[in-house]
Amino acid sequence: MSNRFVGKTGKPTKKAATTTSRTNQIPLELLNNNQLNSLISQSLPQNYNFELHKTIHQVNQNNVAILGLQMPEGLLQFSLIISDIINKFCPNCHQIIVLGDVTYGACCVDDYTAKALGCQMLIHYGHSCLIPVDQTSIKTLYVFVEIGIDRQHLADTIKANFPACMHQEQEEEKNRTIKHVSISHEEEQELHLALVGTVQFVSAVQALKHELEQPSSQSNQPKMITPSAPDTIQHHHHHHQPCRFKVTVPQVKPLSPGEILGCTAPKLSPEIDAILYLGDGRFHLESIMIANPTIPAFRYDPYEKKITHEGYDHAQMRAVRANAIEIARESLRAEREDSERGWAVVLGTLGRQGSLNVLKVEPPSILSSQG
Repeated sequence: MSNRFVGKTGKPTKKAATTTSRTNQIPLELLNNNQLNSLISQSLPQNYNFELHKTIHQVNQNNVAILGLQMPEGLLQFSLIISDIINKFCPNCHQIIVLGDVTYGACCVDDYTAKALGCQMLIHYGHSCLIPVDQTSIKTLYVFVEIGIDRQHLADTIKANFPACMHQEQEEEKNRTIKHVSISHEEEQELHLALVGTVQFVSAVQALKHELEQPSSQSNQPKMITPSAPDTIQHHHHHHQPCRFKVTVPQVKPLSPGEILGCTAPKLSPEIDAILYLGDGRFHLESIMIANPTIPAFRYDPYEKKITHEGYDHAQMRAVRANAIEIARESLRAEREDSERGWAVVLGTLGRQGSLNVLKVEPPSILSSQG
């Protein structure tokens, strides 16, 4: 279990590093606490990892009296259960505050509000460490909330659909589900996939890379992608085009390998044949599609157990942006003729979305680009 709680930025000495390692190590009596383990298994989804053992250990280790919890809307339903469990096993924690503001992403970690409310520590759920813990105003623990999925179904789905779906036109159906086509037997070809996903599924991404790169015999090729929704899925015929997978798991630091955000995605090598995104929704996927407009993108939804070929209208996006830029340029030209007109630069205050450094740099940059 990895630790994402950091106290100091300075390089520790060997003695200090040993002490820190011992401090961060979760005691066996806590890991094996039957009452705690029973509460977790009975009260919370078994495929969600809220890392409560580590949380309780950190809260007790730092003698936290007032604790703040911050979650995206999808996890808020578990906030009171988690609060009760922490309160039960942290005798010195007298108050737990659940932040109610909407949390859109990793940049919304709201240590400022937590500190203003008197919290000594903040636990941020569901996002990666986009804001380093050595830059937050109070002790901060990031809990990724890894979600367990059917990894075998995921691997079988990819093997059954590739490379067949690479040669098929995108369907314009409401659910945009890929239908399989019969293809003639050909020599084994290599397919270079880039695997990405949200932070909840980075472990599954790594496991899929390992699975796909294992040699498999023709007889072991799966013949269908899912047992459900027969009206939207066509089965493969007995001859499945052999394929050897080469897998790349890209990384944009400080994100984890394979992790992407709506605002952060890697520029991929032209050698990549296709992008496979593991997650629900399109928000994060669109960032890597915008960054790599020539590479086809596919999405595997672990909840629906369905793979889809995703499209993006790059021409329209560029036209909309170009139009907005031209409107801005015209307003700057008009400002020269009318001194009462001007621009307002708005600093966002939702968590850490507002950047003072950007605020200091951008206004002069905008003014210097007039005309």
